[in-house]
Amino acid sequence: MKDEHIACAGKNMAAAIETFADLGLAMQKEAFLDAKRKVTISLLANGPYVVELVAPAAEGSPVDNILDRGGPGCYHICYVTDEMEKDMS
Repeated sequence: MKDEHIACAGKNMAAAIETFADLGLAMQKEAFLDAKRKVTISLLANGPYVVELVAPAAEGSPVDNILDRGGPGCYHICYVTDEMEKDMS
């Protein structure tokens, strides 16, 4: 099992990109709109470490709930595996 990315939610994508750039992460994928999920997503990386920034793009975005509960911050870790059952035990 390998960690793929850490997702962080925020209200202001430009400010989040600037903050993570100041921490040494470089743009891996420019911000793009996922209209179906009503979010804007951007990927930044520092070597093997990838951060997925997610911000609401419209009212009713699922990110609104995350921000309402805990404010901006990291909210999930994504893992990749070819052996799910083995890695879960």
